[in-house]
Amino acid sequence: VLELYANQVSSLKGLSSQPLPCLQHLGLGCNRLGSPADIQYLTGTLWPQLVSLDLSWSGFQGQRALVDALVTLPCLRTLVLEGNPLTFTPSYPGFILDSLPRLLYLDATRVTPDDHHRFEGLAKMRDWIVDQAMATVTVRRIRGVPDPLLTVDESAPEFPVVSYSYFVNYEFLSQPPPGNKA
Repeated sequence: VLELYANQVSSLKGLSSQPLPCLQHLGLGCNRLGSPADIQYLTGTLWPQLVSLDLSWSGFQGQRALVDALVTLPCLRTLVLEGNPLTFTPSYPGFILDSLPRLLYLDATRVTPDDHHRFEGLAKMRDWIVDQAMATVTVRRIRGVPDPLLTVDESAPEFPVVSYSYFVNYEFLSQPPPGNKA
């Protein structure tokens, strides 16, 4: 067991320079990982006995590239990907489950034969898998911002036209808040 949760690991190159071929659990959650370079070090060549892999709350974005590496892990039964951008894609978790039929747990949830059956064939539709997600945000109420329609001054001249513009910025955190593992 090698648990490196929240250790500010930013590359797997050093870890894989002296791999532990008998390692059964690799905990890499809550680290600055997710690059294509990192994915190349998550293979059965380096970790042939790996049963459990935690990649939660990292920066993994592309399901196809990650799956291409993970299918080479012959003993992998438990995989944690929650908190990664790829979990927001429409094909998640189906593509992962169909691509890794030996998985017993995904994101701390038991994978049943029904789950595997429900997504059967999705892995063969690789070209249809979208590695992008979209979020729609609806704002129902904003406090402290004047409504320009309610503050129309009838005695004001028509010109100059006064307009209001508001800019809203959403910041998607790459790491969970300290002390919050899930």
